[in-house]
Amino acid sequence: MARDFDLLSEVLHEDVLDAPSGRKPKEIATNVGKPYVTLMGELKGQPGHKVSVDLLLPLMLQTGSKRPVHYLAARLDGVFIDLPRVAKGADPLSRQAIQTVKEVGDVMEAYLAASGDGDISTKDKQDVRKEIYEAVAALVAFGKALEDA
Repeated sequence: MARDFDLLSEVLHEDVLDAPSGRKPKEIATNVGKPYVTLMGELKGQPGHKVSVDLLLPLMLQTGSKRPVHYLAARLDGVFIDLPRVAKGADPLSRQAIQTVKEVGDVMEAYLAASGDGDISTKDKQDVRKEIYEAVAALVAFGKALEDA
């Protein structure tokens, strides 16, 4: 289960220490123009250190993480959806429409499986939410394919 953070700087700190991009913390600090000790002090919230909001995007690009955007969206009662890749092939719009219908069907299938016993557990809710997220992403991709058609 994902860790719940109190501060955006905690998300950034963890991402710098264990970057999905594979970059090491010292390399990330150098690439964003900060001495390593200073960056770590800012991200840890040490006295006299504050991380600048202007570092948000550079840190996300260096770490390869979108967790900070997910964190912000969740705190604003929203979601962040990655723009998915549009289906390729002879007729991308039709292919994406078929993929979208499949994803919506997966939501209903997950819900029916979860509610079959009359008790929807926390895990069941997570599974259904994951399917909903994928269906919304498919709808966004369909919209993009429609615009590109």
